[in-house]
Amino acid sequence: MPKINIRRILYVMLWVLLATGTLTLLVSAYAKNQTKKCTDLYIQIDGPNNHFFVDKQDVIKVIRKYAGNKVEGKLINSFKLQNIEKELEKNPWISKAVLYFDIKGRLNAELEEREPVARLFTTDGQTFYIDQEANVLPLSNEHLAEVPIFTGFSGNLQKLNKSDLGLMQSIRYMSLYIQQDSFLNTMIDQVTINTKNQFELVPSLGKQEILFGDTTDLAKK
Repeated sequence: MPKINIRRILYVMLWVLLATGTLTLLVSAYAKNQTKKCTDLYIQIDGPNNHFFVDKQDVIKVIRKYAGNKVEGKLINSFKLQNIEKELEKNPWISKAVLYFDIKGRLNAELEEREPVARLFTTDGQTFYIDQEANVLPLSNEHLAEVPIFTGFSGNLQKLNKSDLGLMQSIRYMSLYIQQDSFLNTMIDQVTINTKNQFELVPSLGKQEILFGDTTDLAKK
């Protein structure tokens, strides 16, 4: 007659009980989440200098587009959070959008706003900002970013070529350098881009212009 291993049987029974308990808790949590409702909406917008070109009301409109006008009281499992995030990130001023529900059922929308580093004026009368990655950002009717101004940009915004993109990177580089130097930031009124895509500095004092060239050896120049 085979010897019965009591310890092994107890060990197996313990694991079966633990697995059953875990499964019960998971089922209970899932059932609870199926009936849990949104209690509140909280929107947080972060930006390096808190320009807030992103309006909270615009964020609410996007959320309501997918969740309906009444967000509070709506079942949590009915929210399509990824779809809302993708829609929010279509806004050129939003670099990242993260939506989640906390333990209290509050819907949190955390947004990162892009940082404008330069304002460009084109030869055909258009104007726009660019950010740290040289992405094109539209102007706002309510806010103005105090950044270096570059005039004479000849690129077509609807169809930027390789040369245009390279020039925008140079503009970004020069603008950041100017802003990091308090003397330059005060003395340079604007930067003109000539027909050879060279930079000409326009000081805030005097009528002369300084032919700077490109950004090669920028610090030495």
